Amino acid sequence: MSDPQTVKIESKGAQPAPGGANGPAGGPGQGGAPATPGGANPKGTPPAPASGPGRVKRTARQVKQALLVIVGALIAIFAVTNRDPVRVNWIFGETASTPLILVIAITLVAGFVIGWLVAKLGNRKGD
Repeated sequence: MSDPQTVKIESKGAQPAPGGANGPAGGPGQGGAPATPGGANPKGTPPAPASGPGRVKRTARQVKQALLVIVGALIAIFAVTNRDPVRVNWIFGETASTPLILVIAITLVAGFVIGWLVAKLGNRKGD
């Protein structure tokens, strides 16, 4: 008589999956990848293509970069087409003929500074 703990099964054809007789898919004949320790990829299997949240972040970054390039190009075109001199009555000083793009740039910088100051002063708490 043979030892009850040692049973040798010989079969022809498909070998049972390492996850058990039913395999990791839950039933016989349902396929599924063999289980590997620690969830690692078996040898020779390439890693899965990038997907999920990391892929979305990279795509969003590329969209932002493309939009920045487009906005930069539009600003450059705007600057080149607005080189004509205009008469400006400056607050301090006399009326002068100044390129329109310079007037626009000074106004833009002043707007950024005022916005930054308002944001900085608005964030102060308990003063």
